[in-house]
Amino acid sequence: MRRSVTPIILGFVLLMIAFVYLAQAAFIVQLIGKVDKVEGDAEVQRQGKGPWFHLEEEHYVRTGDMVRTKEDSRAEIRWLDGTRVRVEPNTRLKIKKCSMNTLKKSKRSEFRLDVGKLWIRIIETLSSDSKFEVTTPTTTAAVRGTVFSVEVDAAGATSISVYGGTVAVATRRPPVPVGEGLAVSVPSADAAPRPAAQTLDETEQWQKQVGIITPALHVRQPAADGVAQTAQVTVKGTVEPAGILTINEQNVQRTRGKRDEFEHTLTLQPGLNTIIVKVTDPKGISTEVVRRLVFGSLSNYPKPGAPSALPPKKVNAITPAETAPVPPVTARPPIVGN
Repeated sequence: MRRSVTPIILGFVLLMIAFVYLAQAAFIVQLIGKVDKVEGDAEVQRQGKGPWFHLEEEHYVRTGDMVRTKEDSRAEIRWLDGTRVRVEPNTRLKIKKCSMNTLKKSKRSEFRLDVGKLWIRIIETLSSDSKFEVTTPTTTAAVRGTVFSVEVDAAGATSISVYGGTVAVATRRPPVPVGEGLAVSVPSADAAPRPAAQTLDETEQWQKQVGIITPALHVRQPAADGVAQTAQVTVKGTVEPAGILTINEQNVQRTRGKRDEFEHTLTLQPGLNTIIVKVTDPKGISTEVVRRLVFGSLSNYPKPGAPSALPPKKVNAITPAETAPVPPVTARPPIVGN
C-alpha cells in the first residue's frame, strides 16, 4: 500500500511545483527597448546569434540581443518606464534580461558590458523586489534609481561614475556604495572598489549628457530649422514619461496610448516662427529644444548675402547642441529617483 501511495504523492508534489512555476511565468512580461537615436554605424545581433543588422531609429531590442557600435557611432535606447541607455562608440553590450512581474509589480533589468561606455538614466525608484544590474569583466553595478555611467577598457578594467543616487559596486569582495559626485576604477575582479571624487574631466563630460542628467526630449519633426511649405506644421517626437511637456508655453498631451510620444499641430504666421519645445521633470529640471521655421512672406527674412537669422542646420544626432545649457556642477540640480 505504501509503495502505491508514494508515487502518487510525488506526482502531486511535482504537479504543484509545475503549476506554481507556470502561474509565475504567466505574470512575466518581457520589456522591449526602443531605439530613440542612432548616429553612425550601430548594429544589433538578435538573441546573440547569427548575422548583425544595421540598427536604426524606431527599431526594437529585447532580452538576448547584442548591440554594438563602431568608431564615431552612438545609439540611445529607451524603455517605457523612462529608463534610457546611451551607448558610446566602440561599445559591445548584451541585454541579458528586461522583464516585469505584473503580479509583484517588480522589474528585472540585467545588462552585460563587454567593452565601451554607457550613460544610464533610471527615473523610477525600484522596489525591493526589483533589480537593475550592469555586469562587466570585473564588477557588478546594482542600482535602485539613479544616473550613472559604466566604462570598460580593452583590458577589462571598469570605471563607474555617479551623477545622482547611489550605485553598489561589487567585485569578488563585498559591494561598496558609490554616491553622487563620486567615481571608482576597478582594474580586476579581485580589487576592492575605492570611491573617490570625480575628476574635472569627468564632471565636464557629465555636463554634456543632456537627456541623461536632464529629462529626455527628442524632436523628430521638424528635424531642423528651415522653410515650411504650408501654414500647418506638425511637431512630434519622444519625451520622458513623467515630464510636463509644453510647446511655446502651452501644455501638450501625449499621443493617445503612448506615455513617451507626442504629436501636436501648430499654425505658422508669415515670416520667422520660433517653436520652443520643453519638458520639465517632477524635480523642476528642464530640457528645451528650439526650432525656427520661415513661412510665407520673407519680408522679415535676411536678403541674399546678408547674415542669416537662422543658426546652421542641425542634424538629428545625439549631441547637446540643440538644447539649453545644463546647470553647472557647483549648482547641480536634484536627480529624479534619489
